[in-house]
Amino acid sequence: MDKTPKRQFHFPLSVLITESGKLQQAVADTLFAAILPRLGGASAAADFEALRETLHQEIVKQSGQGGDSGTLTQAQNDALHEMRRLASGARRSASLALKGQDVVLSGEFQIGQSETDSTLGGEVGRARKTHAASVKYATALAEEAWMASDATDFIAAIEIVAEADLAQEAALADGTKFTAAVTNAANAVYARSLRVQNACRLQWPLPRPGQTIAPETVNARSRFLVDSFPPRNKNTPDGNTPGASTSGTQV
Repeated sequence: MDKTPKRQFHFPLSVLITESGKLQQAVADTLFAAILPRLGGASAAADFEALRETLHQEIVKQSGQGGDSGTLTQAQNDALHEMRRLASGARRSASLALKGQDVVLSGEFQIGQSETDSTLGGEVGRARKTHAASVKYATALAEEAWMASDATDFIAAIEIVAEADLAQEAALADGTKFTAAVTNAANAVYARSLRVQNACRLQWPLPRPGQTIAPETVNARSRFLVDSFPPRNKNTPDGNTPGASTSGTQV
């Protein structure tokens, strides 16, 4: 008897990989920090990423392949080089500015953590943590020549490489079979994606009829894919979207 658990979604795994990655990035974006209390606090982005990493590892186990830089475009490789350069610069600046604070240097700036995950996704994850630390300790790092513009260039490069990593993950997922382990991991990522979107709807609701929607609400709901994920099936009344409103009131 087949004991494989049932999938909670009915679209390609590659779509889940790509869209959940965008949602995780939105949670990590300081512009949307107001959503964090609804998601358990400051660890929300890391918790979401951990679920996605579990799914990634199950896919890799099945395929025997991981993401790397071999198939990147020239622009993506340029961004990867810039990301690595600025990650190194931030860590070097931190080593000078925060001497003796080994927990901060290792845990927040990821110094000495390069061997924990050699995939492109792992490198992006470490770069994100390093960037967050560079912003948190900006004043201290400024004493060692690190500038706000370096942090801006750093996150710009990270986002380009992250998009490439999502594309690689999606391509890898296309040939994945839904074993029990993959299905459970995918369901967990899907459930967290819906939770994040629900938090967005609660934090940035649509205005009452006749009122003007605020630009920040438009931006937030767009970044959290409120109107585009999960992909809707127009042949069914609620588009097969869990939690779809039946009252006729949009939220």
